[in-house]
Amino acid sequence: MGTGSPASAWTDTTHAPYRFCGDCFVMFYWGFAPSGRCPATGSTHRQIGWIFKIPFGGGWTPNDQPDWRWCRNCFGLFFSGFWPYYGRCIGTNVENIQHRLGSSIPFNYVLPHDIGEPPGTQANWEFCINCYQLFFNGWAPQRGVCFAYGGPHVPDPGAFHFAIPVSSY
Repeated sequence: MGTGSPASAWTDTTHAPYRFCGDCFVMFYWGFAPSGRCPATGSTHRQIGWIFKIPFGGGWTPNDQPDWRWCRNCFGLFFSGFWPYYGRCIGTNVENIQHRLGSSIPFNYVLPHDIGEPPGTQANWEFCINCYQLFFNGWAPQRGVCFAYGGPHVPDPGAFHFAIPVSSY
């Protein structure tokens, strides 16, 4: 995967379209209709802003973190590196159901982190310690809605700060 620089993020090993949900603030896959389930509204995610290309393949480097996956229930991008626990998902509307690996999208995404905001990326993406999803933390104190917590997403103060490659607006 490279060093996490913008050059490595724009290789042929990216998957799109991913979007930002303007209600719950998570990164979700926008390639199927309907587009998952949003904990803020109970309906489908509401896409706004950029279209993202998520890098996949490769492993750990000083500025790349693997083990990000697509949830087949809520369509959110979640961290699967704490196996067997995958966070909590609203996709089935059943409490205490974990995110489920998406069999139709089997990619192991590798996200660039702690590189600032190079051209062609958007910074301020973080890991929620409750639902394990990637959420946008650039409008703090607004942090969207976390299904696991029942309130806003909660960033891990010691976690990485991700800069996600942008495809288009």
